[in-house]
Amino acid sequence: MTEPDYEYRGLMAATWDLGRGDTSNWSDRSLFRDIVRQYGQPVLDVGCGTGRILLDFLSEGVDIDGVDNSPEMLAICRDKSQKLGLSPNLYQQTMETLDLPRTYRTILVRQVPFN
Repeated sequence: MTEPDYEYRGLMAATWDLGRGDTSNWSDRSLFRDIVRQYGQPVLDVGCGTGRILLDFLSEGVDIDGVDNSPEMLAICRDKSQKLGLSPNLYQQTMETLDLPRTYRTILVRQVPFN
């Protein structure tokens, strides 16, 4: 059996949010808000995963799309967004091969913190 070409699958994807705990006070939120204010919208969240930044910003009215290479993480993000009444544009692609339908003024790429 061949392994998928993405790391975040199965149990890792299903428990991703549980392992993070309360992320509402993580410092990157305010950093990214400042970056978006400075450089503008629309915004692309590369590696959006389950939507920690993307869904927060979208709920605040930020024009933001997400891309991730894991269909399982994107499915979780879609489920969360539906519960919040949000409809994000989500794309399953790798960041090395992005082919998206529009351009962005701000692109957020971050290293995953393990707190």
